[in-house]
Amino acid sequence: DNQLRGRSGRQGDPGESQFYIGLEDDLMRIFGSDRISRMMDRLKMDENEAIFHPWITRAIANAQKKVEEHNFSIRKNLIEFDDVMNQQRKTVYSLRKEILQGEGLRDKVLDAIDLSADRISQEFEPGRNEELDREGMDERLYQVFDLHPDFAEMPNSELSADALGQWVYNQAADFYEAKEQRIGVELMRHVEKVLMLQTIDGLWKDHLLSMDHLREGIGLRGYAQQDPIVEYKREGFAAFEAMMQTFTSDILQKLFRVEVGQGNVVPMPQPVRAQPMRMSRSFAAAAAGGGRTAPLSNSAPGLPSAPSQAMGGGTPPPAPTGSVHRSEPKVGRNDPCP
Repeated sequence: DNQLRGRSGRQGDPGESQFYIGLEDDLMRIFGSDRISRMMDRLKMDENEAIFHPWITRAIANAQKKVEEHNFSIRKNLIEFDDVMNQQRKTVYSLRKEILQGEGLRDKVLDAIDLSADRISQEFEPGRNEELDREGMDERLYQVFDLHPDFAEMPNSELSADALGQWVYNQAADFYEAKEQRIGVELMRHVEKVLMLQTIDGLWKDHLLSMDHLREGIGLRGYAQQDPIVEYKREGFAAFEAMMQTFTSDILQKLFRVEVGQGNVVPMPQPVRAQPMRMSRSFAAAAAGGGRTAPLSNSAPGLPSAPSQAMGGGTPPPAPTGSVHRSEPKVGRNDPCP
């Protein structure tokens, strides 16, 4: 392979040197080196002998071209795969930003109540000559809203889906408003903010992991004559929609069951002030006179701390210390060691 092909050619080198590639190399093994190997065995050629022929050079060039085209297609598909996650990422991050800034938290809760009420009404809509499944609907409302409504207040048991959904919405909204008045508006906004952030963060992490698993195996759809990118977009969108529905239901279950207790306020601990150090009588006298002190004793006060004190003697005077005189000349900084 001439040096003009590849990186050195792009750098402007003249291409005087040459590279040699073995038949067992991955590039040759993938693109039919077994035929050349059989031909060499038939001609009884040496394994270390170099083969020079335009056909081999052309085969290597075609193999390199196919490999580069394959790598380019991989990079192109990578962008298309990332575009799916980019759209979902923008949606989730925009929602998180609104929650962090506290924009329309109560409206988001009411919208979630409306969506859940529509799903419940479509699930329990009675048909012709059928009665409303009040027991099943009561269990469903308790599961979602922690609510046991009074079905006696329902105007008509044979309601349409829209009227039934509106009745469920009114029951849940009134229950939530009463909880808000009991807890406090400001504290309720804070609770909504914290619970929404915790829920969306956990669901988004799980969604990212599931999308990674989907991407690892989506290439096998090609064996079924399906476009992997199209299938990835379709299943990724379905998974994202399921995640958002789970977010709505989880938020309602948490907010309708949360209780904030007004506990006793624990006073903040006062900072400990540094106490002045108490000095012994002998140490204080020595510090004032500039002299030395005897070592302090660990015995109880009033008891002798040394045999001399027990015998009635005083503290022995310290031994005199003399000055130190150098017997040899001082070693300089750059002098050799003595």
